[in-house]
This record gives sequence, C-alpha cells and structure tokens, in this order.
Amino acid sequence: MDVWNADVVDSRGATVSLDHRVLLFSLIRTPGVGVKTIRRLYDAVQSDWSLLSMFTQSEWDQVVDARVRGAYAKWQKELHSDQLYSMWERLNCGERFVLTQQDVQYPKLLHEIPDPPWMLFIRGSKECTSLTQPGIAIVGTRSCTVYGKNVARTLADSLGQNGWTIVSGLARGIDAHAHQSAVDSNALTIAVLAGGVDQVYPPEHRSLADQIVRSGGLLISEQPDGTTLQAGLFPLRNRIIAGMTHGTIVVEAANQSGSLITSALALQYNREVFAVPGPIFSPKSQGPLSLIAEGAGLVRSAADVESQLAHIKRPALFFNTTTIEIAGECATSEEQALLEQMTIIPTTFERLQEMSKYGFGQLHRVLLSLQMKNRIVQTGPSSYALT
Repeated sequence: MDVWNADVVDSRGATVSLDHRVLLFSLIRTPGVGVKTIRRLYDAVQSDWSLLSMFTQSEWDQVVDARVRGAYAKWQKELHSDQLYSMWERLNCGERFVLTQQDVQYPKLLHEIPDPPWMLFIRGSKECTSLTQPGIAIVGTRSCTVYGKNVARTLADSLGQNGWTIVSGLARGIDAHAHQSAVDSNALTIAVLAGGVDQVYPPEHRSLADQIVRSGGLLISEQPDGTTLQAGLFPLRNRIIAGMTHGTIVVEAANQSGSLITSALALQYNREVFAVPGPIFSPKSQGPLSLIAEGAGLVRSAADVESQLAHIKRPALFFNTTTIEIAGECATSEEQALLEQMTIIPTTFERLQEMSKYGFGQLHRVLLSLQMKNRIVQTGPSSYALT
C-alpha cells in the first residue's frame, strides 16, 4: 500500500498534512470502531486510504454494521481534533514509536493471523532486534508455585540465551518470572500489554517494565495511551502473544486459566503448543496436563522446545549449552553427590552448601534441576528433602 498525504483542517482551522498512519490512528481512537470495522472500511476502499478520508456518512453506513453507524460523527470529530496530532507526535518520539501492518518491522507472524492489530504502540528502542528475532511465549498462572517459578525462569534463561525472544504478558506469576529471567540473563524479551503502554498493569511491575526497556526489550500494545483497562482486552492481548511467536509454553495453569486461551489461539494459528508437567493433584497442573493429553509437546527441558522448533533460524548470538531436565531423568554426577547427602528430613540451603562445598549459584542450579526431575522437594523457603 502506498503512503499518501492529504490535507485536513483541524479544530482551530489550521491545515494539517494527513497520511494513512494518522488516519488509521484516528479510527483506532474512535469509540466503537474495532479491528473488524477497520477491515471492512479498508476492503471497501480497496486499500486506498485516501478514499476513506473523503467518506460521507452515507458511504460509511453502507460499509459498517448498524451498531457502528453512529461512530461516523465521532470519527469526524476525532479526525479534525488538534489533540489527535499532538498525541501522534508524542507516540513517535524518544523511546516511543508506532508500527502499522505496512511497516517492515511489523512482526511477520502477525500477518498470518485472521485479525492482526492495525497498529502496535511500542515503548523501547526502534533499533531493537527483538521484533525480528524468533519469539517463544511463556505463560501461566498468576499465583505460581516455587516449582512453576523455577521452571519459568529456567526455560526463559535457556531459550533466551539460545537466541529466542521471550514473549509474555507482564502479568503476575509465570509471566513476570519469564520476563525477569530474560532480563537477568541479558536476553531479549517483549511484554504485550492489554492496556496502553503508558499504564503498566499490574502497577507493581512498572520497575520490571523499565528493566525490560533498558535491557533492549519492548513493551507492546494495540491500545493507544490512555485506554481504560477492561477485562475484554486481555483475550485480545493473548492473541498477539500467540500470533507473534512460533510456540507457546504453558507453565502451571488451572483449567479455566487465561493461559489456555493463549494456547488455544496458538493452535488455531498453527503454532506449536508446549506444556510443563506438574503434580497430578495440584490444581495448577491441570491445564498443562490436559494440554499434554490432547497432544501438546511435553517439556522436560528447553531442549524439548528447541528440537520441535529446530527448523526456525535464529541469530547465532548466544552459545548456552546448559540443559536442565524437568522430569524423570538420571542425575548428573554433581546431582548424585548432593543426593547422597540428603534424606527425607528437610535440610537447609546453608547446611547443604556447607556439606557439598558447592558455590551459591552451583548449589541453586543443582537443587533446581533435582526439583524438576522430581528427585527432591522444597519443603520451606530454604529447605529441601528427598521425595
């Protein structure tokens, strides 16, 4: 689609140059106008936005649903508002930028879904490579267990170090741990928000959002700044997470979890779906276990994900070969040495470190691996016992 320019008169009577991006922005800001309505308008003018800029009420009514006909007057008011242009300028300066479907940086995989966002409002560096680097989604419950937290962080670290962009929704629980792990390991991560990127939700994740941007990642939303957060925006957010990634990993989720919406959309978009097994009696394991029963890829380690997606080319930026198994595998020599010093009676982290002579990071890694192999269990904030 060619970029065109036209002139409109704003509310002060000043003539303003208008291109297709600002016209599209005016539609997105108009109450009642959504993705499907914009698609109808776009198809009606055969992708020539300049024709839409001259639409009359009658022409509008012939294209849109009856319930949206009243939005024409609101759109015209929006189109001629000086606030439209001042906001557009704010969204395209500093660490803010906007992408449309016609921009080269727009995620290619989103073009393949039935209802891709017309615009993505982004906070971060426009030079960031996270949009072009292949992505993998890690999602799950907001109230995760220690096991779920450790799995999410381990997978995000391993996959991030091996050239995958970690994509999630910045929610509490699994999402936050996946983002934080990517940031900590200097990997790229993208947080897809339900509301505008100017209003991080939940509020306590503002610091994490800042860390994501500082580390070279991005905050993304299809909603413009100032959007009031509503429950219906979260499933729309989930489709972007599923649509822009090659696969979705579900780590702990109840049967009615929003994470299962993301995985269902991933299947609909012909993407891979993976699930991490957990204790059969835990409500938070029921979602992943159901997915595995239905054919989702069982994740014992990051290697399980990478083998399924081996055909996806990734930049040779990282060379992490560490693999931490998640279930049912034999113990390594250093794990076996630690197991021989443990019993079914809980032992503190400090005592284990004293007995094993392992460094803090080494012991933490070994304990995490043994938990994932179901050889030990964490019995308290810093105590462990044999299963």
